[in-house]
Amino acid sequence: MIIETEDENLMLLYSEGQVNSKEYKHISKEVVKGFVKAVNYLKWAKNINEVMRIGGLHYKRLKGNLSAYESVRCNDRWRLLFTSYADKGETIITNVKLIKLSDHYDDL
Repeated sequence: MIIETEDENLMLLYSEGQVNSKEYKHISKEVVKGFVKAVNYLKWAKNINEVMRIGGLHYKRLKGNLSAYESVRCNDRWRLLFTSYADKGETIITNVKLIKLSDHYDDL
């Protein structure tokens, strides 16, 4: 999948393992490791169905006021929120837009 985001801090967290952003500065190394692992799985997958089959990610399409988002687990408490969509109508390639690393949907 193609991964994109408007949150530069998420990409820095992914590539460097840390960031000075107030929002993500307090995140533990365990959560960062889980986040990197989740993004790597998303990059590897050819479509969202493959993500659903990876049991450890606990993929969910969210409900209620978060129904526009999907999520995967980084650890037992933190989740990565994202949206996915087909690129140019093709069902094989899916783009993923990372939204936020969240302490269980804390403040969206």
